[in-house]
Amino acid sequence: MDYTPEIYNEALIAIEDLCLMMASKALAQLGMTAPNRDIHDLFNKDLEREQQFVRNNEPRLNINQRTVYDQKLRAIEEQHGGLFFFDAAGGTGKTFVISISLATIRAQGRIALALASSGIAATLLDGGRTAQSALKLPLNMKADDNPTCNISKRSAMARVLQQCSLIVWDECTMANKKSLEALNHKHCL
Repeated sequence: MDYTPEIYNEALIAIEDLCLMMASKALAQLGMTAPNRDIHDLFNKDLEREQQFVRNNEPRLNINQRTVYDQKLRAIEEQHGGLFFFDAAGGTGKTFVISISLATIRAQGRIALALASSGIAATLLDGGRTAQSALKLPLNMKADDNPTCNISKRSAMARVLQQCSLIVWDECTMANKKSLEALNHKHCL
């Protein structure tokens, strides 16, 4: 059976949609041939996925989770900024609240960055990366009194950080305090 380029491309789009849904990665990010699709289509698929996640899961927040979620969103909407530390016993739904917070901001077409102190924690967050990797922090934080992030002011990551509405750093208490200071003092830009 002969396959036309259109059928081949449709198959790639279907496979990529599954990869986006399951791993939040496009085929090109997985080292595979990318389908021929309009970049806006890819953005719209991501946006739809985030909106659907929020619609399905926001009603599942319990009263304590809802309080934390609403307080964070209010600070973002009012552009107050600030640091929020969300510490609770295991099994209380911290990752669930973080996931809904990230999805809510992304569903609004804004940037929400998911960082974690460990690779294991990063895999639990949609689009999660280790803070060390994302912020280009030195591997040995103790060797430098004033460590900085190795991010060029004109790089794509600098633009992401400048336009970001929410940065979640899961397990930040596990990080060296100099890592947090580097980000807080804007040594990343």
